[in-house]
Amino acid sequence: MPNVCLVDAQKGNVSLKLNVDNGGQSAGKFWVWKHDGSNYNPIKKLSGQTDPNTGEVTVQTGLSPQDIENTVMTWKLLSCAKIPSADNLVIKISFYQDTVKLKTTSDIRYARDYPQCSTGQALENKGQVTFTLFDLPETSRLWSSM
Repeated sequence: MPNVCLVDAQKGNVSLKLNVDNGGQSAGKFWVWKHDGSNYNPIKKLSGQTDPNTGEVTVQTGLSPQDIENTVMTWKLLSCAKIPSADNLVIKISFYQDTVKLKTTSDIRYARDYPQCSTGQALENKGQVTFTLFDLPETSRLWSSM
């Protein structure tokens, strides 16, 4: 079942937050794809790397709700552990509009044993989400009953 992110048609641009546990480092490339009736075409390419001090990075898509409607975002993350005791890391991706966290049908998190960054190696995680618009009064009742 595809992962779906509900985007409020009445709010601002969508951003994503990449977060890795303390002691980890993660970097990612993100692509936004739009279907033209026969093929998916890339409309935006983004990237981000977590801050070594906070373990977070916010990536602005620059896409309004109307621009991101019915698009698919795919990603590839490379992650490693910066300190020896932090090899069992959790990496999360969340989506936001105007500082409000958006709901997805499944949480996006990767929990694995990651290699030490000092070895020059990293593990790859891939995923995707489809963005769907909703108008708050009608859809919020449907979402709360799921």
